[in-house]
Amino acid sequence: MPLEAAISSGRLDRASEPVLVVGAGLTAADAVLAAHHLNTPVYHTFRRPVSDPALIFNQLPKLLYPEYHKVHQMMSQQQYKVGETVVNLSNHFPKHHVAAFRRDGKCVLEDEGGIQTVLQVSMALILIGAHPNLLFLPEHG
Repeated sequence: MPLEAAISSGRLDRASEPVLVVGAGLTAADAVLAAHHLNTPVYHTFRRPVSDPALIFNQLPKLLYPEYHKVHQMMSQQQYKVGETVVNLSNHFPKHHVAAFRRDGKCVLEDEGGIQTVLQVSMALILIGAHPNLLFLPEHG
């Protein structure tokens, strides 16, 4: 079910388990913004550090793209740290990848040091572009 349909049907709202957005491009940013504007909690994970110059947000003029600058700002300021309770409407996981999806609705994220974080999610949007790592899918996608 697409994000917009899940939100408009009432399947997702502020009381729902968070939506997981995977990716660091503009489509992923659009999904983060859509969830954020409708007060739907979101987890956002991506493989690169926020400061990576190749990250599209670091290449866009702030004045021309304020909405994407807002996502970049959230990516910088609302980062999950190991051991913390996840309480923000949006929580960002830089330098993480999806290790697995479990049948119980949980997603396992793994950081570059191998530390895993298990999150309960309502749905996942995999928006990962041209060079995806699909190891988390059965038979690697």
